[in-house]
Amino acid sequence: MPPPLRLLALLLLLHLPFALSSRHHHKAPAPPPRKAPPPAANYAAPLPVLLACNATRFRPACVATLSAANVTAASSPSDLLAATLSALRARLPPAVSTARSVLASSKNVNLTAAATNCLTALSLSSNRLAPPPSPSALMPASASLLHLYDCWSAYKYVNFSRTIYDAMAYLNDTITVNSNYISMLAALKRYGDDTSHWAPPQTERDGYWPSPAASGGDVDALGVPKGLPADATVCGAGCDYKTVREAVAAAPDNGGKRFVVYVKQGVYKETVSVPWEKTNLVLVGDGMGKTVITGDLNADTPGVSTFNTATVGAYTRHTHLLFLICTYLCGGIPYTYVHRWICQHSLYYCDRTRTTFTKSMRWR
Repeated sequence: MPPPLRLLALLLLLHLPFALSSRHHHKAPAPPPRKAPPPAANYAAPLPVLLACNATRFRPACVATLSAANVTAASSPSDLLAATLSALRARLPPAVSTARSVLASSKNVNLTAAATNCLTALSLSSNRLAPPPSPSALMPASASLLHLYDCWSAYKYVNFSRTIYDAMAYLNDTITVNSNYISMLAALKRYGDDTSHWAPPQTERDGYWPSPAASGGDVDALGVPKGLPADATVCGAGCDYKTVREAVAAAPDNGGKRFVVYVKQGVYKETVSVPWEKTNLVLVGDGMGKTVITGDLNADTPGVSTFNTATVGAYTRHTHLLFLICTYLCGGIPYTYVHRWICQHSLYYCDRTRTTFTKSMRWR
């Protein structure tokens, strides 16, 4: 073998043990750390907690909420409801703080709109949770959950940062607590204080039909008040106001009696928002196809979300919309939304031909 080849072979023989040793002693990369499993619900909780939480859809979360509230075996259903409501209310200020922080640092028009809408929804949710726990608090508690969802939904379309992701996760947990509170209120209303009978809420899909409320002599079968005299009128000419928005703005704040706005036959191209303080407001039209309110806000517009596109949006309590048709434009095509929606003693009635999806007492 020529000297150059002998030298090459010798070098290979000297390098081989080192290569084999490196292969067998080199450490493989460590696997990523496993996330700790979420803590299991404490099913050693007091019996009243376990029975009350049987009424909820999210039982582990219910048990965890009440266990953290240090309830005891002597706690009554009212105590458990009060503890759940207290825990729910306590979750709102951090959500508000996050939304304000997002708004203050935002340089994006859509993010600014989302944070603004979220702050509005959280404020409304707080107002809905003001009543103490009782069967009559069921409706406002349900509205509170829908407001929380509106906040979550506003963030959904601008979810491009860890801050928004965490805010949505926090809101989702808050919605869970709100849902459980509603379920417990529904059980209290249906079964009374005997928590051994409490079960998750049922609907007509489950074969359960609540007893109809007795209607007074001044309302029809749908609960629509009869013969309401107008406090203000709206029409193109010769009335108190030319737009529905002007008439709504003129209504008294926190009114103790109905303020009836008669919107005469015609097409009103506007969007109407009824603020929280405009209580006991009634909008009455001339009937199907005669009184029409139509808006053209589009969620594809920068800074405008679906929440803002409602033709008529009522944030308030005890508001009635009677015999109106409201339309909006979607891609230039007019859509008519007509529905009957009862929420916290409120009746929105527009025609009888179609039922639509409504959130947070927003009328679209």
